[in-house]
This record gives sequence, C-alpha cells and structure tokens, in this order.
Amino acid sequence: DERLDGVVFGVVDAREEKHLGRKYNATCSDECNVTVFKPDEPDTIYTIPGKKFTGELQVEVYKHVLPAVHDIEGPERFEKFHAAFNTTVIGFFHGNRTTDPHVPAFIDVAESMRGRGLFAACWDGCTPESIGLPRFYADAGVVELANETGRPPFVLVLKPAENRSVEFNGDLASDLGLFSKVLSLPLLGSYDFHSRQQYRDAGVPVGMLWVSSHEFGVSGSRGDVILRNLAQRHAGAVSMVKLNASADGILMRMYGLEPW
Repeated sequence: DERLDGVVFGVVDAREEKHLGRKYNATCSDECNVTVFKPDEPDTIYTIPGKKFTGELQVEVYKHVLPAVHDIEGPERFEKFHAAFNTTVIGFFHGNRTTDPHVPAFIDVAESMRGRGLFAACWDGCTPESIGLPRFYADAGVVELANETGRPPFVLVLKPAENRSVEFNGDLASDLGLFSKVLSLPLLGSYDFHSRQQYRDAGVPVGMLWVSSHEFGVSGSRGDVILRNLAQRHAGAVSMVKLNASADGILMRMYGLEPW
C-alpha cells in the first residue's frame, strides 16, 4: 500500500540513548514495543506491542497511518473496507465534516481508539441503506433518520467476524469511547494469561461468568446460549468473559465465591 511507503522505520538503542529512553519510557526487554510518531498529530504518541513477524507489524502500523475518520461516499467504499478491521464504528451525520457540531467529539474518540478499530463517517443525511450496509448486517434493519442539522449522528458499531451491529445511544464525548472499547473485544471472551492483560489495557468493566467444566467450551449448549444472550444484553457496557468453574475456581475466591 502506498501509505506504508511514506513510513520511516528506525531503531534506537535505549542503553546508548538514555535521554530518549527516559523520555519515552523505553525498556530493554524481549517485547520490543514500537513507538509511533505522526506529523499530523504532534502532541500524540502511540505505542504498538512488539510483533514477531514483519506482516503483523505492518498491519499495526497501517492502522495508525490511516485517517482518524474515513469518509464513506457509497456502497463501493463501504464494501471495500468494512471487514478489514475486527471493529468498525460508523457515524451517519446530518451535516458535513466542516459544519456539523458533533464532528470534533467523534474525531477525539477515533484518535483515542487508534489500533482498536476503524472509524468512518458519511455525511449530509446519509443512511445505512444508502451505503448498502443491510446487505452485510441484517440486524441493522431500516433506519429512519430525521435529517435535521445539529442533531447527533446515528452511530453503529460493526463486528464483521460476528456478523452483528450494535447501535450506540449516548453522548458522543462521554460515552462513545467506553462503548467502542467494550465492543472492540469479543462478545464472550476467554480470561487466560494473555487476554487478561488485554482487558486491563482496554480499561473496561469485565463481567466474569463461571460455567461448569462439562459445559465449558461446548458451543451451543444451554449454558453457552444463556451466556451469549447475557453478553448481548450488556453489549457496549460490560465485556463478558467465560471461565471454567473448576480450572479457574481460584479466581472465584477473590470475589467471596466458592468453586463447585
């Protein structure tokens, strides 16, 4: 992609360049985090977790060189990028990028979510139907949007891998950030050593759901259906994780519960 052609990669030895190491909190470890600097965002510094393979690093860097908010002109544009990310947040604005009063708050959230999801917008009364969204997300349905300048945008969070969309209802400035972070995580995740840190880094509320060992990992079981329905009910507010009551029973005691 031509966007990556404009990226300059460099290596700094924090042991030799101690002043830079202190300034950017660099550590000499096997993780090798990558720090991203952007000329168009001089006051913001992004950190990408280290990757083992070149392709993985390129994908993470690519997420940061893209615009904070993409413009969607029609179905072709939407079809091209909608499944490129695990999470896509689309705002359907009543005004345009320069005059709609809700654009700055939307951009602020988009910049804070760099690397976690793709933010996009369509303008001047655009609707989900006009970009062909219901062809990919049946639950998006037909939405009637009042085309009134000054009204907040209609916002949908799309989860391509889960074939679902979730409507946002709240204040853009205070609520959309948490809503998007929760939905950037799996609908019903695991809580192992690796994912535990992922949830901590996201800084979202986590609901822990323990199930018996004979039902754990059995897709479509009665317990699994109940848990998924509960997770969908709280989508955007709480990230739900499923734990084995036998193998993960020690975590139950932290909350005054007894394993069974």
